[in-house]
Amino acid sequence: AYKYLGLTLTPTLSVARALTDFATKAKHKVISTLRALKKIGCADWEVFIQIFDTQVQPALLYASEIWGMTRVESVERVPLFALKRCLAISEKTPSMMVYGETGRFPLYVNAHRNCVRYWLRIISMREDKLPKQAYHTSVTLAEQGKQSWARKIKDALFRYGFGEAWFNQGVGDNGHFLREFSLRLRDCFQQDWHAKVESSDRFTDYRLLKSDFGICDHIKEIPPFMRGAFLRLRLGVSSLKCHANR
Repeated sequence: AYKYLGLTLTPTLSVARALTDFATKAKHKVISTLRALKKIGCADWEVFIQIFDTQVQPALLYASEIWGMTRVESVERVPLFALKRCLAISEKTPSMMVYGETGRFPLYVNAHRNCVRYWLRIISMREDKLPKQAYHTSVTLAEQGKQSWARKIKDALFRYGFGEAWFNQGVGDNGHFLREFSLRLRDCFQQDWHAKVESSDRFTDYRLLKSDFGICDHIKEIPPFMRGAFLRLRLGVSSLKCHANR
């Protein structure tokens, strides 16, 4: 503890606070990137996505091997913020519409994969390694029904149909298993996307235009100066009274 202005303060370690800070810095990075691209007259979709995936996303996924099994809203909002800014659409646009139009997946898909990849690395370590010893402690807590990192890994493996890997504490081919796990995450999200689009009244008009998940050709083909207006009309977030007064 330390004193500041006569008050005794105790510093605490908070993953949520750190991730919120990461998200804030990532938003600033997105804004500066868009400004730089605008300055040089580049509005190409693929260029922006490549910059985001190589410069912004790794920062958001920092240490996701530890926290990645928890979906953090402050982190998940950053890719949506970036996509909406790049496409010049309203920030109130439903997330499922943004994902469906761009064919992008939530950040937790990569975070979950990073966690499982780290789990595979730990279970292959020697018993005298500190991470392996810490893992055994985490497993013990999980067996007692308490929350722990191992418990979250276990729940995720069973949730997505890979419970056998937990029972065996290993897989045959790590690379193949990670590819299958990532594919399962994406498939589950797409099923969830279809279910929400089909069931919600908000998507009544949208599902007449969009039935399959995946990037639409118009995002790449329509000139950037027309793309925003077209998407706002298509997604029902334009300034038309039928949209604005919904």
